[in-house]
Amino acid sequence: MHIPYLDIYLGQALARDVRVKVLLINPGGAAMSMLAFRAGPAWGRQTLEERLAINLGLLDRRLAQGDGLEVRLVDYLPPYTLYAYDPGLDDGSMELRLGSVGGRHELRPTFRLIRQRDGEWFDYFYEQFTTVWNAAEPYRHGQAPDIPTA
Repeated sequence: MHIPYLDIYLGQALARDVRVKVLLINPGGAAMSMLAFRAGPAWGRQTLEERLAINLGLLDRRLAQGDGLEVRLVDYLPPYTLYAYDPGLDDGSMELRLGSVGGRHELRPTFRLIRQRDGEWFDYFYEQFTTVWNAAEPYRHGQAPDIPTA
């Protein structure tokens, strides 16, 4: 759901040769069922799959522009959304938004970790991301997403 809002910033970052990793759930997997459950009855699985297809389309367009962007898909729905900024550097930071069930999106608890201040927790979440990233399947430019049809 976040890629359309971040697309312009993603383009700017890639133009500055910033490396960006995006990890999304696999459209056809069990994680999509869990997402539909979490989203509640106002959202249907088909709507969520369509939104994910839009996200993948935007990312696919960015992948066509060259290096710097890596996208992977995984059949796992984490309990949070994570944004990391320079996580491998001493001044790295990250924001985490906890998941909710059927709740209002804007009320999700959000917290910020800074490597220098929150070293142990920062390292924990960075390691968690890296573990899932390494288990995920690379998404390549032009790859048709596996989105089931009704």
